[in-house]
Amino acid sequence: MIGRQVWGVAARLTASAACVLVSVFGFGQSSKDLEQLSLDELLRVPVSLQRRDLGLRDVPAAVYVITPDQMRRMGFDSIPEALRMVPGLEVARMDRSSWAISARGFNGRFANKLLVLVDGQSVYTPNFSGVFWDAIDIPVEALERIEVIRGPGGTLWGPNAVNGIINIITKRAGSEHGVAFGGRFGDYETGKASLVYDTALSPSFGLRLDATVDSNGAFRQQDGSPGHDGWSARRVGARMDWSGGDGTELTVTARGYDSKIDRVLLQPTPTPPFLVPGFDTVDQEAWSTLARLEKPFGKSKATLQVAYDRSNRTLIEAREDRKTFDADLVYDAPVSDRFQYQAGIAYRTTEDELSNAFTISYAPARMTLKRWSGFLQGVWNIDDRNQVTAGVKALDDTLSGFELQPSVRWMYKPNDTEHVWAAVTRAVRTPARADHTVEFIADAQPGPGGLPAYAVVRGSPNFGEETVVSFESGYRRMWGDHTYFDAAAFLNFYDNLRTFEPEPVEFRATPFPHFVAPFVMANKGRATTAGVELYLKKRVNEWWDVAFSYALLDWRYRVDADSGDTLSIQEHFTVPRHQAQVQTSLLLGSGWSAHAFVQYVDALGGLGAPSYWRVDARFSYTTPSGILLEAGIKNAFRPASIEYPQQVRSIPSQIPMTVYLGARGRF
Repeated sequence: MIGRQVWGVAARLTASAACVLVSVFGFGQSSKDLEQLSLDELLRVPVSLQRRDLGLRDVPAAVYVITPDQMRRMGFDSIPEALRMVPGLEVARMDRSSWAISARGFNGRFANKLLVLVDGQSVYTPNFSGVFWDAIDIPVEALERIEVIRGPGGTLWGPNAVNGIINIITKRAGSEHGVAFGGRFGDYETGKASLVYDTALSPSFGLRLDATVDSNGAFRQQDGSPGHDGWSARRVGARMDWSGGDGTELTVTARGYDSKIDRVLLQPTPTPPFLVPGFDTVDQEAWSTLARLEKPFGKSKATLQVAYDRSNRTLIEAREDRKTFDADLVYDAPVSDRFQYQAGIAYRTTEDELSNAFTISYAPARMTLKRWSGFLQGVWNIDDRNQVTAGVKALDDTLSGFELQPSVRWMYKPNDTEHVWAAVTRAVRTPARADHTVEFIADAQPGPGGLPAYAVVRGSPNFGEETVVSFESGYRRMWGDHTYFDAAAFLNFYDNLRTFEPEPVEFRATPFPHFVAPFVMANKGRATTAGVELYLKKRVNEWWDVAFSYALLDWRYRVDADSGDTLSIQEHFTVPRHQAQVQTSLLLGSGWSAHAFVQYVDALGGLGAPSYWRVDARFSYTTPSGILLEAGIKNAFRPASIEYPQQVRSIPSQIPMTVYLGARGRF
């Protein structure tokens, strides 16, 4: 019954223009505390995910912005945790260092339809088109904001921006002078400390340095036994900003990261039960640098960005050494008072070397992938109330060939308090390295003669791009300076989704006699998703804020008539149908404050993980000298349980209730 209601609401909202979802966003700003900002100011927080700064209320897309102040208030000290606040985003913790994060479905440890950027630099891995969330460990004190757009963004940002884009933006160097520190310690051997030094060496030159150390003890396994998923990491970062007298801006950043991660993976054996837990510790390391130059030419502006990334880490049992280079040039120019355009070209090359093992291998072990792309987009202000944005991106990729990603968006402002928007977009996910070249053991069962039979997933050189045509629309309204409402819906049509096609069983004699049941990747899946989201923000008075949100996602999936696939439905739709949350902040006076985050997550339809309630609470006191002291509890009032089930021989951990103490300050 609920599913039919979702489809009916989505169909009605899409019929008028194009259709889906509008958003919600966070509150606060680096230069001003939450309680000092009016709702009108909050709606004008700049968003750059349209490749130009717009206020939140003027973005024709589903947008949410998380600020450092909001993260601190809700007690979140990592980016994956903070993303729990975004309505319509699916966020689940698998163990100490692993997360499943996606938007509008298709979640999983290797979710591949969400593009993640740090200061505009893509951080997804070409190996499986996903994100290593443990490596994105930026101190809260160095963050400016986290911008989240749910819905396709391929026209501006290219492939993999299928269901959403996250851009993590650090603060401009020299904007906050002095040293900021943060520390938090809790049970399960949790400890995290960060230090940020920021200075303006001259009126036009700023420098920031930051460092973070993180140590985390193990959670318990699903059966309650001691776990082996402890995690420790160190990170350093630097940013330099320079401003020229003619409006020229130069930004240079550098980041370095290394970690040790304890893991438990089920390992193949020649005797029953054929898969047994194996314990190991893997080292991960990465560093990257970025340079961005913005140069004005009268009323026009050109932006050149180049980035280089080097990483060495382990995925399942394969060691990956990767080098990636990106270059991006964008030109933004007004043609008249009512029309402006953007044009850009980009080049990306990535080179890897992967080690092979019995459980996972790549052929070839070394590979270089290249991609060229270009886009053109125009913005027409038809009159004072109507704006149309249209564009297209063309790309040529080593693994998928030539692709087009067009988009049309419309914004209507009937008055100063209401906004209506709609969009129609086509986006693609280009094949990942693994889609073409990997072979890995996914499971094991008893075979003929008592020998093990392993389910083996294989890539295929015939695997092509996955596509989506998305219809979106949204409605926003503000009453005075105290109440904000946002309602939206979306309807997405996916084609050529990844399936796993069974092939004849093979016998292999090495390293011990066993059978192999191959499942080869193909593009024989189809899906339709529809969703509705509601958001209400209420400023009750000067000392109490409360926000409510609700997201409903429904889906239908099928495979082609000639497909033998029975596995992909678990990969694509391990997502909750219902999600709801409440955020509230109370300023109690004399430096005291209290904050709470309450979330309901429905059961995962594909893998059977149960529904759960999550309650986080935090109390803080700011001393007269400006030092903030905090105490909090996460995941209260429920027994430790899994948030996301096993994938690819991994053993998930129970996510327990945790308590913590912390301090933050600046001098």
